[in-house]
Amino acid sequence: MWLARVHHGLNDAAREADAWESYVGLGTAPAEACPALPEAYARAGKPSDTLRAYERCTTFAPNDAEAVIDLGDAYARERRWHDACAQYTRAAELDPDNPLPAARLSGVESCKLQDGSQ
Repeated sequence: MWLARVHHGLNDAAREADAWESYVGLGTAPAEACPALPEAYARAGKPSDTLRAYERCTTFAPNDAEAVIDLGDAYARERRWHDACAQYTRAAELDPDNPLPAARLSGVESCKLQDGSQ
């Protein structure tokens, strides 16, 4: 984990992502790599790796509403509206007092209308 933070400080996103992957591979506490791992991939300009990392983060901590919201945000960036809505709905179920999932759902609905998609 410390090596990933060093690479983050050096603004080397690709090596930071590699270090986080190594940390996750150790399997001791992979959830600690989230959301740093997908964010490192995003800074490295790797959208498909970013999305896969967010998906993995929800497997490490399936009841973490923030991780589920992050995955919804990643789907929304890829214009995968149905998947984004599903994750925001799930996050709302996990943390009913959190207003963020409802706000994100509203935003996705607006984007779907602008795109002409359903």
